[in-house]
Amino acid sequence: MKIAFICSMKRGLPSFIYREIKGLYKSGIDVYIFTTKSKPGLYKPEKEWHSFKYNSFIVILLQPLFFIRHFTVYFSLLIKSIKTNSLIDFLIAFYYVGKMKNCERIHCIEAMHALYVGYYCSKILKIPLSVTIHADTLYDINPNTKFTKNALKYCNAIVSPTEYNKKILIDDYGIKSERISLIRMGVDIEKFKDYKKKSILIVGQWCERKGHEDLFKAFKKIDRDDVDLWIVGSGTWGGKRDYVDLKKLVKKYGIEDKSIFFERIPEKFLQYLYSQCTIFCLPSKKSSDGNCEGLPISLMEAMASYKPVVSTLHTGIPELVNKVLVPEGDWLELSKALEFLLSKDDKELRKMGEENRKIVEKKYSFNLNIKKLAELFYKI
Repeated sequence: MKIAFICSMKRGLPSFIYREIKGLYKSGIDVYIFTTKSKPGLYKPEKEWHSFKYNSFIVILLQPLFFIRHFTVYFSLLIKSIKTNSLIDFLIAFYYVGKMKNCERIHCIEAMHALYVGYYCSKILKIPLSVTIHADTLYDINPNTKFTKNALKYCNAIVSPTEYNKKILIDDYGIKSERISLIRMGVDIEKFKDYKKKSILIVGQWCERKGHEDLFKAFKKIDRDDVDLWIVGSGTWGGKRDYVDLKKLVKKYGIEDKSIFFERIPEKFLQYLYSQCTIFCLPSKKSSDGNCEGLPISLMEAMASYKPVVSTLHTGIPELVNKVLVPEGDWLELSKALEFLLSKDDKELRKMGEENRKIVEKKYSFNLNIKKLAELFYKI
């Protein structure tokens, strides 16, 4: 079955719609997505999906052609759109129908502009029309309640995810109960479980000297289903010169299912991740262009958070980290070090973390060192 799915993508696809479309594809339904608004967001159509958006200029430019080709239906629906204050939806519909010719039915998300466009497309193509009503339609945000009632009466099926919405549709919109299907929203329960996994955290720019690739190789070798990799950071101060595309590397080593990216997060959330991770790892090394680390703040932050750390014998890092250290660039030794820490129980890891905290308190406290800097300024 091929279905035209009309929805808004004003901030990408809403997560629940993205999952719904993905589920329909898995059910053997070929979904063609038609958008009323289209802007980037967290969830976007997959590369293999059929997805369409309109260009306002092209929509207007092609109207004379639509008028000539579909004179009778165009004229009658044009008059209706003017009377019902839905002219823009009418114009967009005529642009989309040419791309819907192979579709067997139309489904809309929310009984607002998506349904208005779907209504006209259904009238033109003479195929069934249905709609799912989540919330916005039923409240003051609806831009055209009168036309919504008209379009809902025309629909072949109406889906409500709650009994509450169904009652509003019956009481306020005059829809007969038997025309409304109660189909609740759902979650993939296999993805939402009690989280008991261990985690390895890395924080840093996406550049070669941070050693991400060595960590990814080591993590791949460990090959444990009970451990996730948390990757914090984005971009690099060095621009294209030293940038490393970590998402491509994660796919290259086949660890994307166990990797979680956190990009451009606030400091308080970073502090939370430090507190919740099992191990912090930063396998710093000299990059191919000769660049090296100074002394990474992220190591200090992790140690201050009572965490055991794994790092490398690189520049000034051994001045901070007593253990666990491996030769830089040696991902095999890195995997052994990570396995060593992952084999420890919570009590042992906490003891190592407490030792790290004492090191930071003694030598790397911000208040201690800002005081020394201020004293220097007063002396010179």
